[in-house]
Amino acid sequence: MATLTSPRRYHGANKLHVISLGQKYKLQMVLSAPNLLRVGATENIFVECQECATNLDVQILVKNFPSESIKLSDQTVTLNNQNNFQALNKIQIPAQDFKDDPELKQYVSLEAKFSDGTNLRKVVLVSVQSGYLFIQTDKPLYTPNSRGKSLYRT
Repeated sequence: MATLTSPRRYHGANKLHVISLGQKYKLQMVLSAPNLLRVGATENIFVECQECATNLDVQILVKNFPSESIKLSDQTVTLNNQNNFQALNKIQIPAQDFKDDPELKQYVSLEAKFSDGTNLRKVVLVSVQSGYLFIQTDKPLYTPNSRGKSLYRT
């Protein structure tokens, strides 16, 4: 199995997780994405072909789960020598296809179809919450021994 050899070279890689690896012949394909996708937000999806020598098209599909009857996102990128056979693609999952219930666990199917016939697929949890947290305090600066009051807003 392949691993990312230098994660810091990828934009925002500390938020990405390798979710699927595929191997065909001596080529190793990588599909990497956040372990939680937020609806309505722009998310990064990373695809890579290690040891590739020729151009390779990759179709990145996001479908509803479990039926996979609705295509939520469909984009194609080309991996080539100029981009080191790597692409960081942005997707956005439309909010209208999900119930606005933060307690309900909802999923999507994320798939990368490489033009050589390799398909990588993973089911990913979806969140309908925006994820912002605002903290207001009574002081602009705290020292280790100081005490203060705070107000949390989401």
